[in-house]
Amino acid sequence: MQSARTLRNTPLLLLLLSFFFTACSSGKPTQTIQVVNTGPQKRSLTMQLYTAAGAPSDEYVVNEALESLKQSFVQVGEGQYLISVWDENDKLVKEFDKISIKLSSGKSSYTPIIVDTALDKNFALVNLNFLYEGGAFAEHMSTAVGTNSESLEMVKFYQGSAPFFVPGEYRTSTTFVDIFADKLPKETVYGDTVYGLIPVPSTISAQNDVDAFIGKYLQDLLK
Repeated sequence: MQSARTLRNTPLLLLLLSFFFTACSSGKPTQTIQVVNTGPQKRSLTMQLYTAAGAPSDEYVVNEALESLKQSFVQVGEGQYLISVWDENDKLVKEFDKISIKLSSGKSSYTPIIVDTALDKNFALVNLNFLYEGGAFAEHMSTAVGTNSESLEMVKFYQGSAPFFVPGEYRTSTTFVDIFADKLPKETVYGDTVYGLIPVPSTISAQNDVDAFIGKYLQDLLK
């Protein structure tokens, strides 16, 4: 495996603007890939495009190295890919073979496909509106999590052991809290719903245990 490149976290808006101009200049539609590492050790991800001969190319279209709790965004064109995850010693951890990326509209998609290189989490898409009163941030958010935990609404649950996709209807700049976000919106606009994407260890499966973990996660986030 070639040495992977490490990218620092960059604000999502700047990254998406960069991808937008890159896609426009190339003239070809692209799909955003969000590569994350929720694990404790460094991990790398590579993507190889299948050639017309039916074999993966010898060159990496994507070659990303991520330290623990880091993420990066990359753009890829349409096609069939071999996606590989490597550990910190460049040992192969897992492969996802013949993953097809198609853009039905013929336009670039900036709603990312998410790949967690840790491969040991599930991801809960949670409605966070119970943390707000009258559209404003509750004064004691940590307390609000505990007292309103019964209001916790999990909209979707994704398996993080494979690439997954959160539909664009849940993602806006003001109503979506990403995996490593350290701040929640201070207020909401009437009619808006704030969603959070929360990593949950795959060893936690019982609903009550999942809810308890999410509540503790939010409390820690709000400290």
